[in-house]
Amino acid sequence: QNETKLQTALGLRKDNFADTHALLCLHVWLLLVRLRAEGASGAQAAQLLYDFFSDDAEVRVRAAGVRVRVSKWLAELEKMFYGAATAYDKALGSPGGGGGGGKEGRGSSLTTRPFAPPADARHALSDALLRNVFGDDSSKRPQANLLSDYVIREIACLAQTGSDAVLDGRLRFTGGGGGDVKDSAPAASAGAGSGGGAETAAA
Repeated sequence: QNETKLQTALGLRKDNFADTHALLCLHVWLLLVRLRAEGASGAQAAQLLYDFFSDDAEVRVRAAGVRVRVSKWLAELEKMFYGAATAYDKALGSPGGGGGGGKEGRGSSLTTRPFAPPADARHALSDALLRNVFGDDSSKRPQANLLSDYVIREIACLAQTGSDAVLDGRLRFTGGGGGDVKDSAPAASAGAGSGGGAETAAA
């Protein structure tokens, strides 16, 4: 699967909840950034995507072995998502910070054209990814740089994708061969919680 190839390339543990969730958060954010350019239709699609992501997170938390205080873990995961999304937005100077979706409507400001990051964004984004994906482990800087390049490339690819395809979910990431988002998203997250437990889910 695409996510397994990417995790392997980045040295992330494919059977670890925290590693997989961080990567899922990043890709959901990528889609939300693109949807900001689609006006009211994009905002509606962003809310649907975020709702699906939240429901899926609960499934994965339970699959990871959490049986008590599930709401607490989900609240922590939501906080982590918004923290990461805000950091990525800030690193890239992206409008409508905070991810572009969510129950509180954070990051709901709309743009009229796909976002393009500034030319010098690579280092700032690498810093944000090092903190939010690699646990601020300085030895993972090469992987953070690699992921930063990947993210900037994906933003450029998504910016070239037409509105009809974006709103219909006919999108693919380039990191491992692709696949329609609406077909692959459930599969991509189905095995995310196969490792770890309650403590891992809170990481």
